[in-house]
Amino acid sequence: DVQTPPVFSCGDVTVDFARRRVTVRGQEVSLTLTEYKLLSQLVSNAGRVMLHEDLLSKVWGPEYRNELEYLRAYIRHLRRKIEADPGNPTYIVSRPGVGYMFAKVAK
Repeated sequence: DVQTPPVFSCGDVTVDFARRRVTVRGQEVSLTLTEYKLLSQLVSNAGRVMLHEDLLSKVWGPEYRNELEYLRAYIRHLRRKIEADPGNPTYIVSRPGVGYMFAKVAK
């Protein structure tokens, strides 16, 4: 696995893994444990598409690998909390039929 730095920063989003804190545009964002685990997986693999099954297995457990609705719902929640325009996401991008990716945004 890729070694994750203690703090990940990309554009307006910062994830402090040591403190389990997420800030967007300088404001701390409150995430549920599941939202945080999902975001952690995405940012730990920033720039790489993560397959639906892999995200589900890593966040919820292998028995959930086919529960796409869980994943879609939580991606929606995360987008509302970190995207400037959740309907037109720049950070958490979909790869239809494949998975999701945390895009490395050039600012």
